Amino acid sequence: MDIGQTVVVRGRGLGTVTAIRDGVIIVAEQDLRPGEESQFEIPVERAGEAIRALATRDEAERMLALIATKPARPPAGDRSIAYRRAYKQSDLEAQARALAMMYAGPVEAPETQYQDLIEKNVYGELGLVLGLSRKALRAKIRSAALREATPRSLALADRSKELESIALPDVDGFEPIGAFAVDATIAVGEARADAKVAAEPGVWLAYAARDDDDFSELLAVHQASAADIAKLRKRAKQIGEAPIEGAHIAIFDGAIPGDRDVMDRMYAATCDIIEGRGAALGLGGDGVADVRAVLAGKRAICVRVIL
Repeated sequence: MDIGQTVVVRGRGLGTVTAIRDGVIIVAEQDLRPGEESQFEIPVERAGEAIRALATRDEAERMLALIATKPARPPAGDRSIAYRRAYKQSDLEAQARALAMMYAGPVEAPETQYQDLIEKNVYGELGLVLGLSRKALRAKIRSAALREATPRSLALADRSKELESIALPDVDGFEPIGAFAVDATIAVGEARADAKVAAEPGVWLAYAARDDDDFSELLAVHQASAADIAKLRKRAKQIGEAPIEGAHIAIFDGAIPGDRDVMDRMYAATCDIIEGRGAALGLGGDGVADVRAVLAGKRAICVRVIL
């Protein structure tokens, strides 16, 4: 076991070995949201049962072939036990067999409970080994196995490094969330496009305003108009409403609705940029948001969501 090595922590997922001291292996959990930290402390004598090395490339290719099979499915109770064991033990082949079983028939209670968990583990590891993103690999396999459409967001340019380097200017009464990219349209809603308008393409800057312990407004402005944000905010006119039923709201690139991974991340947000394509807030309750925008010609350059 080497410092910096990526490993699988059984029952938890991917991690990076950060230290080995006093008979304990320290593993930092991967797949966390920005700013989050979590680590596992594993006694050296338990390393063999608690962690394992990543698959080799040949093993990864074999797992992909295994997932593509169409095995007979046992009854739901037996499948549930098999899925639980595969997930808890984090054996890659057992999890690949579980996915093959899941994809061989309709989604029932066992699949609802374990499919996302096992997909995250398997495609995270295989993607790392094969040099692919988890999202792209998952979409490729599900498209072949289930005839699902490939998420539109995969065709969008990855601008994450560019966006992370952008410093947002201060706006009185607001806290910066970050920058995100828009290609053609901008949408507002709770993991769906309840209000949508043509938008100035490029980089948008997102901010949030608080009222005591909850948010009162989500605001986004095109980077080229950031200097006028106070004036634009006052000029914004209503373009629609967005029902809030799950205590979340987001402004996002209109190309990403229908991408389950992105939508799921919106529902887990507190005050976050989502995959470089939107900004989402977790709220204290439900209601209806007032959506307003400022247009330059026929394209939005500023969007307000009043909560």
